Amino acid sequence: MFSMIVGRKAANEIADHIGVDRALFSSALLESGTTWAHLKTLKQLEYSIDEAAKAVLPSFEKGLIIIRDRFGEQTQIRHGFAVIRSLNAKWGHSDMPIEDEVMVVLADGWETGRYQLSYPAKTNEMVNGRPVGSDVFYAMRSDNLDGLQGLALVKKLGGVDVSLIDTTTGQSVLTD
Repeated sequence: MFSMIVGRKAANEIADHIGVDRALFSSALLESGTTWAHLKTLKQLEYSIDEAAKAVLPSFEKGLIIIRDRFGEQTQIRHGFAVIRSLNAKWGHSDMPIEDEVMVVLADGWETGRYQLSYPAKTNEMVNGRPVGSDVFYAMRSDNLDGLQGLALVKKLGGVDVSLIDTTTGQSVLTD
């Protein structure tokens, strides 16, 4: 219950900060597989609002694509994509494709660092009510080992097989 309250509040703060509808933002994150526990972890790691927005922007885009494909073009959805383009430009990622299918994801804002957290996932796209999800591989890099270990723990608790390696040595640094 506590994860839901803290995570939902964090989602609302991020939505307000980037200027999108709270309900659309939260729905898009949930559609992409981001849970309130993920957002609670970012809050516990004391991410700034900008850092948290950067961390979840790829998930917001992925979820927005799913919602658009399900419900069609709508004003709020178009505004959401415009916000994503604006933030990508602001953060120096204006060359990033938008609304494309993602096969391998190196999380935005997590491209560099000594440690790498990675895990497989399956997208949850639907066509005519049938799942047509594709396999993807997510990777995050950071020098903040404790932060990545916290995210790894959240994923492991959710039943996801994760790896956390020191990229300088190639050794696993995942603790149980």
